[in-house]
Order: sequence, then C-alpha cells, then structure tokens
Amino acid sequence: MRPHDRTLRSQDVCREVLGLLETTLGWTSRSAVVTSSLLIRLLVRAAAEMRSLSAIVQDAQNVPSAEAVRTTLHEMLPKTTDELLPTLTGALHARLPEALARRPRTMAVDLHLKPYYGDRGTTSGTYRGQHKAGTKTFFAYATLLVIDKGHTYTVGLVPVVNGQEQSEILRALLEQAAAVGLRCRCLLLDRGFYAATTIAWLQANNISFVMPMIRRGEAGNDEAECTGTAGFFRRDRHGWDQHTWVARPRRGGRKQPAVTVTVDVCMAPREGEAPLVFACHGIQRSPGEIAELYRSRFQIETSYRQMHEGLARTCTKSPVVRLLLVGIAFVLRNVWVWLHGTQLAKGHGDEIELRHELMRLRRMMRWLMIELDQELGAITCVHVSNLEGASA
Repeated sequence: MRPHDRTLRSQDVCREVLGLLETTLGWTSRSAVVTSSLLIRLLVRAAAEMRSLSAIVQDAQNVPSAEAVRTTLHEMLPKTTDELLPTLTGALHARLPEALARRPRTMAVDLHLKPYYGDRGTTSGTYRGQHKAGTKTFFAYATLLVIDKGHTYTVGLVPVVNGQEQSEILRALLEQAAAVGLRCRCLLLDRGFYAATTIAWLQANNISFVMPMIRRGEAGNDEAECTGTAGFFRRDRHGWDQHTWVARPRRGGRKQPAVTVTVDVCMAPREGEAPLVFACHGIQRSPGEIAELYRSRFQIETSYRQMHEGLARTCTKSPVVRLLLVGIAFVLRNVWVWLHGTQLAKGHGDEIELRHELMRLRRMMRWLMIELDQELGAITCVHVSNLEGASA
C-alpha cells in the first residue's frame, strides 16, 4: 500500500530512467572517453527535448566530440534490428506491474509509420505504403499495447518491412508479451488487418479479436440486392450476423491457394447513421458493448502521440539506430505510466484513481532535461565579440 504522504522529485525520476536503461541495455563501452553511462545520458537528453544526439553534444561542455559519440554508439549497437529487439523489449517489460499477468488482458495492435525522405534505393529496412506526409517511404513499427483501467503499457515492438506477412508481425508481438506471462483476452485491430489470411491465422490460433469490417460491394434498395459486405452497413441493420468469403491472396506477384474464412459480424446502431460494423471472433457481447470495447483501442493512437514527446530526431539511414530511438521513447512513456500507477495514483487495487494532472508527460521530460543538463554541463551563455571595423 502507498504511504499517504510522499514526494516524487526530478532526481528520482532521472535516476529511475537511467538505472532502467543502463541495466537492460547492458552496454559496455570500449572507449575511455565515451562511457556507456554517458552515452545513455545523451540519448535520454536528446529524447526528452526531441532533438538530435549531435545537437545535444554541441550544447554540452562535459562531453567529447559528436564524432566520438556517434562512433561509440555504432560500436555498441548490434548489426541488425533482430539482435537489438530482445534488449528493447526487456526494457519495455522492466517496470510492468505483476498484476497484469494474473489474468488475460485486452490488447491493441497498430502500425506506426515514420516518413522517410531519403533515397529508398540505398536505405535498408524501409516500408513502402500509401502516400502520406509527402512520401510513400517510411520506417514502420508495429506495437502491442496492453489496456488495463487506464494503465496502457507498450509491451511489444517490431520493425516492419515490405514483404512481411501480418501473421508474422502479430506472432512476434504476442510472443514478446507471452515472454513475461501476459495473455491476450481480446485483440483490437484496425482495418489494415482486415485480410483473409490474417483472420484465418487468428482463428487457427484461437485468438479473439475485434476489427472494423471494410465495406465492399454494391448497396441495393434492400438487403437482397446488396453484394459483398455492403448489406451490413444499411441503416436498418443492427445485432449479429455472419459473413463468409473466399480470397485468393497474392505473394511475390503470384496467386496463392484460396482461403475461406467466416467471421461474426457485429452491427452497432447509430441514430440516423449507418451502423458501426465489426468483424469479430470468439467474443459475444451486445453491439453497444462491442463498440465501447473497440473505442478503447484508440488508446494506442494516444500512445503514439505520447511516444513522440520522447523521440529524438535523426536523419540516419541506420534502421538499428532508428529502432533504438523509438524503443527509448516507448520506454520513457512506460516509465511515466508506471510512476503514475505506483507513486502518484490515489487508492489501491480496483479503487485506484490516476491523477495525470500531477505530472504530465511533458513535465517528466522537462525534469529529465533539468537533471541531465547539470551533469552534461549544458551551455547557458553565449559570448559575443563586436570587432572594430566589422560591417554591420
């Protein structure tokens, strides 16, 4: 049980973040100048202000050159993202409450795209998607979020490249969660996962899910005239039904054997509008409850916005460095969630009341900047010399 009176200080938060990363990353520097401890401090400082590592080095007096820092970072990082992933997932799991593993939890999966404007032909680890933010090339990451009464922890992280099957991505994320005893009660997915092969894999592995159904086919004057899934979107439809279809997926430009799937269809009515239509499996609730359950999936969108408040900037082509920066951003967010659940919340057990107003995520980032600036010797003045004869 929490004590009635307690004080959370900026130095406590900084010590928690640095200790977690130093323990889980397990780096050992071969450089006597740039130690692993210093490098982690620089990375956290860059994340907290959402600036590049080189910019932080330039603004610090007690730090070697930017080239020395960059070289040491690349020496300590593994060569591939697959080698780095276990380390980052270990950091994500370091502060998970034990109660999360006591029973199956609702989880959400989504794909996050970071626009990339460099030469795709000379850059590995990129993902080709629909035109967005002035480009079709991205560094893409899939994440798994566990949802429990406001405690939303990121428990899975996977970089995504073209050619990966969605089932492979889901398997990797769920295996990362299972490694710390987390079980999925229901998986909330966006419409990007509405594919026959993905649904068939979920059903074969007995994973309950809810995802929006995509409207396809022609809408007729009555239900009998509708084709595809269009009939489920009629304003007079509500309740439960089933839908079966046959798909011929393509892989490598060639058609694969036909896949037949059947899903439960939930139609949640909306006054004066078409119903909210969901493809479901292994879950039976009222349509209103299904709509309310799916609404909680948008917390993963919130987690992406919050992640960006701790994401260092970079223009590197290295997918390993980019994954590291994204991983650190999610770790910082997880620590923030953990601090609210263990230090700042009111009550305990099922009566817990979160009080985010006590420490917004941006405030935690400012605290990290204040503490690290003292250690790194942040430049706090600028000397200006006006030379005689200089042109105005």
